[in-house]
This record gives sequence, C-alpha cells and structure tokens, in this order.
Amino acid sequence: MFGEELNLKSPMAASIWNGRLIVKWEPEDAKALVFYRATNATRAKVEQVNPSVAEFIAYLARKPDPTGLTSGLDLRYGETLSVLHELSRTGDLNADFRAEQDRILAEILRKEKEEKVEERPEFPPDTKAVSPKSLSPGRENSDDAGGAGLEGKPKAADTVPR
Repeated sequence: MFGEELNLKSPMAASIWNGRLIVKWEPEDAKALVFYRATNATRAKVEQVNPSVAEFIAYLARKPDPTGLTSGLDLRYGETLSVLHELSRTGDLNADFRAEQDRILAEILRKEKEEKVEERPEFPPDTKAVSPKSLSPGRENSDDAGGAGLEGKPKAADTVPR
C-alpha cells in the first residue's frame, strides 16, 4: 500500500465471499462495521474497525488477542488480498489495486508464447511414390519400378528421415 492516508469509501456496504464478510461504513460513523463468519464457525463476529486502509488491512490479517485487547480476523495472505481486490473492483477502496507479478513466471509465459513450433517439412516434389505392387515378392525390382525393393540396397533418394 502506497500513498497518503487512505480511507475506505464512504458510504459503503460491501458483501464479499457470498456474504461471509460484510463491511459497512456511513459518513456519520467514526468506525466501519465488519461482519465476518469463518467457513468452519457457527457464530459470526461483528466488530467496529478504523476505516483507514492501513488499519483495515492490519485488522484483516491480525490474529485476535485472547484477552480481547486487539481484534482481528486472522485471514491468510491470499484471503486478505482477495478482500482488497474485491473492494477495489467495486470502488469501495479509494486506490488502485495492483498485485505483484511473479517475474520468473511472467518470463516463462512470455517465452512460451514466442516459441514457434517448427512444422514437419513436406516431401520434395521430385520424390516418387512406391506402389504396393512394386514391393510384392516374386517381382523383379528395377529403378523405374519405384525403389530398391525389399532385398536390394535402398538408394539415398528413396529414404526420408522421420
């Protein structure tokens, strides 16, 4: 997060993760109201949070103190980014959201797009096709019959690399 003191947009009512996290902040309120229900929890948390973006991010990631002095949701890094991205997407975050890009992965993907697959070359137009009759046993093989046959030594022009 960069820049001057940023606050969440006011008024706002954001529902994230199908209503598991709801953030509401009215201009006349000093603090934003946060409703959160963890995936494995039966009860939800409802807490008031400072609407400063830095404080809000800290609240999302902070593990709550058992004594009750500090509150938090103890979200993982990816979950915290997901909340920030959704708030930015809906316009409830007064800032642009830019996730850091993995430079090595980006370079690999760029190289894969640049690589061209070499197509198998076509046969040259002067190559003769070998007919099945010319390969039948009991028939003499000659140069005009289409190749060296099964017993004869093949010519270099009759072989094609695979």
